[in-house]
Amino acid sequence: MIELIKEWIISICTMIVIMTGVELILPNNKLKKYCKFVMGLILMLVIINPIIIALKPSSAINVNFDEFNYEFQERDTYEYEKYRDKNIDRTLKVYRNNIEKECLKSLKEEYPDTKFSMDIEVSYDDSEGMFVIDEIAIGVNGNSSIKRVKPVVISKNKSVENENENKNNENLNKIKKHIGKLLDLEEKAVKVYSQDD
Repeated sequence: MIELIKEWIISICTMIVIMTGVELILPNNKLKKYCKFVMGLILMLVIINPIIIALKPSSAINVNFDEFNYEFQERDTYEYEKYRDKNIDRTLKVYRNNIEKECLKSLKEEYPDTKFSMDIEVSYDDSEGMFVIDEIAIGVNGNSSIKRVKPVVISKNKSVENENENKNNENLNKIKKHIGKLLDLEEKAVKVYSQDD
């Protein structure tokens, strides 16, 4: 008990010394008045601290508070999860739309005579805490309303048809690489297909 009183007196004396030092350092203006007020409150807390410790609530009251706290936290956690899920869904939609706009804008600049359709799958990675592009499927239509007619070959030689198909595949691969580079995606996550067929 004597040790506690000794610590209490030392803490009061320390606080008074600190208050006096701060009061001497501060200039004479409005700030000094507010600092004196705050330091006075702190000194009062230091003085009444042993009384607060002596009048701690009983353990029965603590148990009731703990039960109330648990119920409140449980309800609060449910509300948080519900709110979080709604926010993730909304953000996924906005994220998907922004990616689509950015991709279509970039493709239109690169290939102005081509029409594109896009289907994007995005998800939220809980472990990383970020949104991820799972897959992008891009439909390519060479001309707006007129579709290309495949050359009619009467002989058994299919070299012209193969040449056109190779050129088409090459263009689709260029688009795939362009989008992969734009969004920093692996090639397997980007699917490009022709809608002309």
